[in-house]
Amino acid sequence: MLISSCMNNIKPKYRYQRASKKLRGFNSAYYFMVNENKIHVCKQFFMATFGINSRIVQMVVKKQEGLVIGITEPEKRRQHGNHATVPHDMKEDV
Repeated sequence: MLISSCMNNIKPKYRYQRASKKLRGFNSAYYFMVNENKIHVCKQFFMATFGINSRIVQMVVKKQEGLVIGITEPEKRRQHGNHATVPHDMKEDV
């Protein structure tokens, strides 16, 4: 949530279009709030400050594309119901 609040999607002023390739999505701008001022930073500095890699940034961007009124898509990890469990009898024996 913090990472997505520091990112904005921006539309480039122009794009080169090729018939054989599909268009890419929006570009991202990265900001930090300092004394209630938005400071624009580069992607490398943004990732180094949070200690994250580009894969996490890509995931946040994908989740922002499905954005509904400022709410990011909920977490989906470990919700598949296929978790390893220890049988109750074995727990009792221990």
